[in-house]
Amino acid sequence: MSAFAEDSERRLVPRWRFTRDVPSSAEFAGDPNQTSCFDPDPRFLEERVAEWRETGAISAAADAVACGVTTGKASLVAEPALFILDRQDSVMPHVYQLAQYALGYRADECCQDIERRLPFLPTTNLARAGVRIARARLRRDPRNVLAYLDLSRAYAVLGKSSQSLHAMQKALQLAPCHRHVL
Repeated sequence: MSAFAEDSERRLVPRWRFTRDVPSSAEFAGDPNQTSCFDPDPRFLEERVAEWRETGAISAAADAVACGVTTGKASLVAEPALFILDRQDSVMPHVYQLAQYALGYRADECCQDIERRLPFLPTTNLARAGVRIARARLRRDPRNVLAYLDLSRAYAVLGKSSQSLHAMQKALQLAPCHRHVL
């Protein structure tokens, strides 16, 4: 017989964390023993680079660099990556960091995310910073489910239950079957 008397009324709520604090799971890593089934068409990278040369647009350069990094041929996109680095004020930080990665640079400390310093703030300041960061992420991408989850948690910590509920409802509308939303 167990010494633990089971309580049928007990409700278990999982620990709710900011998404940056969620430990990475093996299900996101994939099977290291499996070979990649990704076999890109080499013409696709050539088309992206040609499109960038033709238009001279930052978006075309970003597409070319992303394609080069994804296909493992970052050396072929050095020119568009340098183009992006020359326009740091005009590109999103993640595009700039992708260009740095393609060129083999290390990211400067000034480009690193403020979120790394947040754990040292008091809880309410952390929640207020979480609101600011989540709102900034939503301005860049209004369909960012994880930003809505972080916004909801931050509002809950601050005691703003109606705003927290509204943000969680938005996350549920965008991704009703998402693992973290559920």
